[in-house]
Amino acid sequence: LDRKLDALLKHQGIPRPPIVSEEVQQLLRDRTKKSEAIKLHREQTGLDLEDAMADVEAFMTSKH
Repeated sequence: LDRKLDALLKHQGIPRPPIVSEEVQQLLRDRTKKSEAIKLHREQTGLDLEDAMADVEAFMTSKH
């Protein structure tokens, strides 16, 4: 489903919003604050630890 959504958004020229908030992104600019970023993402989204970690890792991977 995600791949189809990505393809549709790309086809329409619509950028997909980042997985994490701007506040989390700011924390991730300093790699030593990854755990703080995960904690903040959990607070903002209500996700469990595993899903929050997956989101943060996916965001970090997409930026390289």
